[in-house]
Amino acid sequence: MDTADTIEGRYQLTISEYLRFVPALNQGTAFSLIAAALFASLAFFSFTHGGYVLAGLQIAIAVALYTGYYSVPFAWLSLVRHRAAVEGPVEVRVNAEGLRVTTAEGLIELPWGKIDRVRETSSVFFLTSEHPRSFILPKRAFDEDQLETIRDLAATMARYYDARRESGPR
Repeated sequence: MDTADTIEGRYQLTISEYLRFVPALNQGTAFSLIAAALFASLAFFSFTHGGYVLAGLQIAIAVALYTGYYSVPFAWLSLVRHRAAVEGPVEVRVNAEGLRVTTAEGLIELPWGKIDRVRETSSVFFLTSEHPRSFILPKRAFDEDQLETIRDLAATMARYYDARRESGPR
């Protein structure tokens, strides 16, 4: 990556912070939407044939899939297994070429061409790339000028969605 016009930030997250953001990372994915529609359809057929308990269970699964909460137990298991790496310091560099994320586990370079979408909330940027790669960039790692530059890069290099005014993980 070119060091000219590079934004640098550093942050650290706890497991509970990661878990708070996990549903937002998985909400609206093709898998979650298709699976939610499938379970909602199964619930309709179960309900029409008198299977009220089964329909209720299928609706609950559909809601969990649609909202992204289905992934929390799986994420928790993975995060607890890798606790030291997860809760360690993260250094991030952002420029016109992409992102460079350095953790205790190693280095990840992610060019903008591999990032499918960027969603901004009031406290983080969610970056989604090829499955299963998703990244959380807490805004507290950057100053206001850097945040504006990241917004500009995201808007020109990927599908950018500003969700700061919506409710959700903050």
